[in-house]
Parts: sequence; C-alpha cells; structure tokens
Amino acid sequence: MDSRAALITIARYARGQWGMVTSAQALAAGVSYMQLKRMTDGGLLDRVWPGVYLMIGGQAAAERNRAHKVAWLRFDPAVPAWDRPLLGRNSAVVSHSSAAVLLRLGDAAAAARTITRSAGRCRRGPGCDGGRAGGGRGAVAAQPGTGPARRPVREHARRRSRDHRRARA
Repeated sequence: MDSRAALITIARYARGQWGMVTSAQALAAGVSYMQLKRMTDGGLLDRVWPGVYLMIGGQAAAERNRAHKVAWLRFDPAVPAWDRPLLGRNSAVVSHSSAAVLLRLGDAAAAARTITRSAGRCRRGPGCDGGRAGGGRGAVAAQPGTGPARRPVREHARRRSRDHRRARA
C-alpha cells in the first residue's frame, strides 16, 4: 500500500474515533508499522500512547477527556469504535466520578479516571485502574472507601466487633 492510500485508510478509522487510530486497526487495514513510523516522523500522526495514534487535525476532537478515549480504544484495539457491542466481552464503562465529569454533572473534577471492564484484565495506561465488574479484586479496589488508606480502619472495626461479640457471650 502506498503512503497516500495508507493515510486515507487511517483517516477513515480516525474519523469515527475522535481522530485516533490504534496500531492494531492500522495493521488489520494493511498499513505497516514502517508506514506508521514514517507518518509519525513526518508529523501526520502523533503517538499519544503506545499503540494509539492521533491524526493531525484531530486534536480538537480528542482534547477533551483524551485519557478516557485512549483507554477505551486500548481495551479492544483491533475493533473499530463503530463495531464494538455495548455490552460485549471486552466492553468497558466509564464509572464513578469519571462519568460525572464526562457528562458534565456538577463542578467536581475526577481525582482519577475510573473505567470498569466487563471481562478480561485492564492494561496499564491512562484511565485504567484495574476495575472489573462482576466481582474480583479489581471491582473491590474500584469502590470508594476500599483503598489502602481505609484498610486499617476496616481492620480495626472488624477486631472491635469481634471483641464486642466475645464480651457479650
């Protein structure tokens, strides 16, 4: 594939994904790693995260909440945004204060991006905290009040409750 055709192919993907494309999508469409590198070196693409590229001219669409968008694309990098099922195996949902920020509810800023996955594991990167729906360690870690700072308080309350039951018996 020549450079012009490769750029047009990437632009078709980027148009429906906030100006971004993943390397897996580009490879599936016939664009080589070398062409991606040349486009990046030439200033046509900007590498926003390993495996995720932003097309020149797509900065405005991707600027607001870029980390959420990058994380969502990385959950299933080979599948374009328009082909992803709402509640599929690799689906992800922006939750907690991150959802409030995305929907512009209130004036509180999200301290950390929270994205909950339906299955699989969360890859490290922007917007990824390891949370998983349906149980597991990740779902507990994503809930408010369950982080490392709260564990000693919970442990103390558990011991106090156990001691209280012994005293009553």
